[in-house]
Amino acid sequence: MILTIDIGNSYTKWGLWDGEFLEERFSSLTSSIDEGTTLDSLLEDLSTKEIESVRACSVVPDATPLLSSKIKEHLSLDVRWITGESELGIGVDYETRGTLGSDRLVAAFGAFKKYGGPLIVCDFGTATTIDLVREDGTFAGGLIAPGFGMISESLGLKASQLFTVDPDKPDSIIGTSTETALRAGIFYSVIGLLEASVSRIAEDLDEKPRVIATGGNARLVAEGTEAIDVIDEDLVLFGLFKALPRT
Repeated sequence: MILTIDIGNSYTKWGLWDGEFLEERFSSLTSSIDEGTTLDSLLEDLSTKEIESVRACSVVPDATPLLSSKIKEHLSLDVRWITGESELGIGVDYETRGTLGSDRLVAAFGAFKKYGGPLIVCDFGTATTIDLVREDGTFAGGLIAPGFGMISESLGLKASQLFTVDPDKPDSIIGTSTETALRAGIFYSVIGLLEASVSRIAEDLDEKPRVIATGGNARLVAEGTEAIDVIDEDLVLFGLFKALPRT
């Protein structure tokens, strides 16, 4: 079995692969990695499985060494970390590889492996990322913007008469209260970003690439637009499963 781990800003996703089959998937709060007993208990449960290797990526540098040491302690395995500089067998047109989020690269790699190219890969998590994968699999870069939670928190912190709201699809784009106006503004900000980005990328390419959505809010976004072709919530886990880094 292969254990794949995607450490995100808010949540960490875990996937246990048996052959080509994702046998088990679950998530935990990334903050719980710092809570020794929580992580120890989780890894003790996994130690009963016949895990041969562990592949992981992280956008939370502080969590990386702790997880590595805990996995070594409980599973007697070294983690194969995928970074933005790892060579996965696809081209990368990105000027600052050292700052490229590993989750963006792994999602692009996994999407190309599963669906071919060209693709627009959208990750709706703590941040929103929208990236282009060219026909030959080259990661061409893209854009990074706030996610639902970041937009809501920013409004609540910076505007004295506003407050945070949980992400949800509003009943109407016309909010008739401050709460519903906030929900509409936040929801359709992300929808508008997605649709405008897909449209502009399609103009540059003279074709509309297939749009793949992943991340914790992918299904929520899909409720408000027809721009998404496929929802793949396990895309990063799949990319990690398929990744055979050369560095």
